Amino acid sequence: MLTLKDRIEQFKRECRSESYYQRVVQELEQKIEEIDTILTGVSSPGYDLGSKSKNGKNKYGTRELELMLKLEGLIQERDNYVYLKRKVSNTLRKIKNEDDRKMIEDLYVKNLKQEHVALKYNFASRSAMFYYINNILSEIL
Repeated sequence: MLTLKDRIEQFKRECRSESYYQRVVQELEQKIEEIDTILTGVSSPGYDLGSKSKNGKNKYGTRELELMLKLEGLIQERDNYVYLKRKVSNTLRKIKNEDDRKMIEDLYVKNLKQEHVALKYNFASRSAMFYYINNILSEIL
């Protein structure tokens, strides 16, 4: 069973990983597009020679099945990362105060320096800011 402190720390780790999730989603989108292009192929609109199969006489010569399975796996992996990104953004949306939300985004999502964030949001020290953030997160988690 996770305690409240564990859930808060887990959320902070997920916020720090959001930019990683975004990069992985972009890479997976590119791979999906490449495989989709291979599967659909490129053909000219006026090219038709009747009822020829794609591979001539070798029906099993293509890697279509392998590529379709790989495509399905990539789509599932992309959806997992998109879910993690949405989970972070939905949790951040639960914070009512806009300044508090921006402070947490600056600190954990944008990875700005702690001293700069503390000064920007008028905290006397970093420890006071962290105490305040933990109180905010304990209310929403």
